[in-house]
Amino acid sequence: MKVMIKYKNILFLFLAATLAFFTIACISCKKPEPEPETNYRDKYVGAWNFTTIDYIYYVRDIYDTNSLVIIHDTTNFIGTIEKYETDRLKIVFKPNATEPDMSDRNIVYFPAGVNGLIYPVVDETDTLRYPNFNGGNGNNFTGSFSGNEIKIRYGGRGPLGMAASENHTIQGIKINKR
Repeated sequence: MKVMIKYKNILFLFLAATLAFFTIACISCKKPEPEPETNYRDKYVGAWNFTTIDYIYYVRDIYDTNSLVIIHDTTNFIGTIEKYETDRLKIVFKPNATEPDMSDRNIVYFPAGVNGLIYPVVDETDTLRYPNFNGGNGNNFTGSFSGNEIKIRYGGRGPLGMAASENHTIQGIKINKR
């Protein structure tokens, strides 16, 4: 009988020690932290050194041959790119930026981005589009990222394609990550 009690005590101690070992092992195991959700637009966010070249001409009075106005302007500005909505970027590329006119059915009319602020769509292939940039009057918008550089070109003609034209080139180099 004494042997049986001793055997039961040893078995109990063995089971208790095994249970304690596995309990401590499980408690001390740290679950790996889930990877933070990444967004393909994260790599664009930050401060950028922008150079904008604007070429604008228009005729103030089509009956006056001396009323042609030509503006050729270059602006350097430390601006920003931020994520906006689910697939857009907010690009501030000029000082004193103002919101573009989006009052009529989310269509950006010519002159579009003279405001120094645009909201293009960016896809996972680093291509920029501006679907609500009015395609009428020959308006166009192209842009892309290449590493830490961005290049955008956009412009168009005035009403009825006459007496006015605007072309803009925005180039930028990323200077830091926000």
